[in-house]
Amino acid sequence: MTTLPVLYSFRRCPYAMRARWSLLNSGLMVECREVSLRSKPQALLEASAKGTVPVLVLPSGQVIDESLAVMHWALAQADPLDLLATAMTADHRACISAVIARNDAVFKHHLDRFKYADRYPGAFRDCGVFARLIQRWDPWMPGDPPLVFPADAEAVPLTQPLFHLALARDWHQALEDGVYRVSTRGRTLHQEGFIHASTAEQLSDTYRRFYADAGDVLLLRLDPQLLPMPLRADPSPTGECFPHLYGELPVDRVIHVSRYEDG
Repeated sequence: MTTLPVLYSFRRCPYAMRARWSLLNSGLMVECREVSLRSKPQALLEASAKGTVPVLVLPSGQVIDESLAVMHWALAQADPLDLLATAMTADHRACISAVIARNDAVFKHHLDRFKYADRYPGAFRDCGVFARLIQRWDPWMPGDPPLVFPADAEAVPLTQPLFHLALARDWHQALEDGVYRVSTRGRTLHQEGFIHASTAEQLSDTYRRFYADAGDVLLLRLDPQLLPMPLRADPSPTGECFPHLYGELPVDRVIHVSRYEDG
């Protein structure tokens, strides 16, 4: 079993929330250790003497103990939404950094109204992923079984093939570009944040729900061990977990393409 990075976190800390948010959007999974700030575990203090969260300990032993540094590390692994704004000019990125610095100073006032909207008249929550970020944990103790963040996600087995249904025109465009950037029918990777995939068992239902009237549909067969981006199985609205690819798909990593025929 691959060792996961260990994240020392605190559910309501805005800086730990930012770290979890970047991990969530990068398609990564970590072992999450909830910390009681009144009784910090010795393992946290040994990893980072300052004893504040978040602290990310990589399998190599490297310690990342600043929220922004965790965010940059996570997005360096995969950034399908271009949250680091690499497509923007240096001036635009500098403006974004200034906004982050300002928010770090006044953020808590607004965060409290986001987290505890019922306590503040007129306040409301407007982010669908918030529930995944604010998962409730008991404080971690040495010897506790590992808890994975995101709690509702699953690892993608690397020994079983994955499949993606593609409109023929989208695949032909990908062959010209060298990379495939479509998440699912009518949605791009940039809009969705990942490319949808299916297991062999999920494939027929995916076709019938979304592609049955689409005309020329191709089946892309993928070997998870050949894919360069993070993979994670995330829950759909029905609760069933589907594999997601958190990054552009190079066309040379698709091992077989054929016309899809249901059944």
